[in-house]
Amino acid sequence: MKIEFRKIPTTPKEFKTSKDGLELKGILYKESQDISKIEAVLSGKVEVECIRCASKFGRIVNEEM
Repeated sequence: MKIEFRKIPTTPKEFKTSKDGLELKGILYKESQDISKIEAVLSGKVEVECIRCASKFGRIVNEEM
């Protein structure tokens, strides 16, 4: 996703997007004239493959960014 820097608001703006079972949810705002800030949480469940036996299993993701 591309956002022009001049279009980022100075007041916090909530956003939410999801893809393939993962969701990114948080706020975006311009902290100063040259710095923008994103506070978000990436959460959901993703299917991964074991490197030893190649069996697939679900992995829970819940990370602050």
